[in-house]
Amino acid sequence: MTPGRHPASVRKINTNQTSKIVTWNVCKLHQKGKLENVVKEMDRIKLNILRLAEERWTEAGSMKPGSKTHLLRETTHERGVGILFDKTTAKSLGSWCSISDRVAVAKLVAKPLKLGIIQVYAPTSDSEDVEVEKFYEEIERAKRLSKIPVAKGL
Repeated sequence: MTPGRHPASVRKINTNQTSKIVTWNVCKLHQKGKLENVVKEMDRIKLNILRLAEERWTEAGSMKPGSKTHLLRETTHERGVGILFDKTTAKSLGSWCSISDRVAVAKLVAKPLKLGIIQVYAPTSDSEDVEVEKFYEEIERAKRLSKIPVAKGL
């Protein structure tokens, strides 16, 4: 888990207010101009958090495209998960853990309680059993790491 930011630099989000959280399978986000298009769409439909699957980047870490914060991990141009936060929500990011190129968890400092977001990219039905088992073990690890209520998506 990446170390959390200093409490003075973290802004609590109010979980009593509505936030738009969406999951997209973006397929090949690494292609030129694709991230910019996703950021424009995120602005257009006023999303707070955009959970991304099948990014296919070959890096890990944090980027700041425009006013967004993009957390990602992938190594082989095959899978990859990430999360894009709007400027306001990014200020509430407590920590981020990229478990694998299929599973990642972000912790947000919120009130009245903290919020964990687990983003996954599931293996397809023709995947080997070993890969599927590993995927579910990684989800269990993400749940343990979050230690807080988790927002799950399909």
